[in-house]
Amino acid sequence: MLRYDAPRVRLPPVQERCCGARRAALTQNATLLSLAALLPISARLLLTAFRIFVPEKGGHRVAFLTRQELKKIRLGYE
Repeated sequence: MLRYDAPRVRLPPVQERCCGARRAALTQNATLLSLAALLPISARLLLTAFRIFVPEKGGHRVAFLTRQELKKIRLGYE
């Protein structure tokens, strides 16, 4: 039995290729999301490698002064 009140399907006037455009858009989105997720990790690895191979100049400074150094400062030698 035919139904005359069935919903009608209308096609757009200009059709794009079915799979090619969608696949390209999905591939581009997936690539951008992957790069966005890996960017902080790779930046951290590069910074760590830079700190390993390029040491700080000047060495480590002592966080406190000895009694002799304090005496010299108090007496005006330094």
